[in-house]
Amino acid sequence: MRWSVGAGVCAAIGCGVVQGGTITLQCDKDATLYETATGNLANGSGEYLFAGKTNTAGLRRALLHFNLGTSIPAGATINSATLTLHLSKTASDFQPAPLHRMLNQWSEGPSNPNGNEGQGTVSLTGDVTWIHRTYSSVLWATPGGEFVSNPSAIGSVGFENIAYSWSSPGMAADVAAWLANPSTNFGWVLMGNETFDGGAKRFDSRSGPSANRPTLTIVYTPAPVGDVTGDGIVNIDDLTAVILNWGNCPVSQPCGADLTHDGVVNIDDLSAVILSWSA
Repeated sequence: MRWSVGAGVCAAIGCGVVQGGTITLQCDKDATLYETATGNLANGSGEYLFAGKTNTAGLRRALLHFNLGTSIPAGATINSATLTLHLSKTASDFQPAPLHRMLNQWSEGPSNPNGNEGQGTVSLTGDVTWIHRTYSSVLWATPGGEFVSNPSAIGSVGFENIAYSWSSPGMAADVAAWLANPSTNFGWVLMGNETFDGGAKRFDSRSGPSANRPTLTIVYTPAPVGDVTGDGIVNIDDLTAVILNWGNCPVSQPCGADLTHDGVVNIDDLSAVILSWSA
């Protein structure tokens, strides 16, 4: 029997053609932690986020979370991740701004301070605070939030009315880990210079002007078409997976080996693996 389906299969599903993709996500929750011993101050729904140390009121830390959803295909390689924030007010020049991966869940909350928002407002049920993951029932193990001690990226932010970006291999690794295990996606915490009085920075939040809201831009490369096992290469493991799944796919449990998405694992899928072979 001659295999005459290969060219047609690859014309239909793009065997061997791996095109990169870019997606820009809006922040789906954010909040500021205001340093207090009792967790009585919060800002979950205001227009601004704060990071750094004030002259008189202590530390501020900004929490940010992005829902990655299903827009990035399974098995994709994350090439880069870039966080962009708009700095709307500052009283200092350039200061370091490290970004750390969060280690526990937190809730955004309804609190919404008036005016500049720098002093926060009275914490409400469901807010995240300096000592609460969820006010007033769930505490952080460590006041100020639970996060990885080594930053995923370190930015430098200076003057107001400018958008600043953070991007690093560490951030790309964070996104890749969240895609592989969505239940570990607790977002990042942005910290300013916590040793410099008056160095706190104010950024626009997701409730601020639409053009200035936090965004996360992810550049990725999809897995090769014939990568049934999702390890980034097409090899004997993928060929074996097709053979072991040969036949009809149950409607209730679609087969990953059905590369042509026609409800059956057959010669077309075998051709797709062979023509996408990479190792």
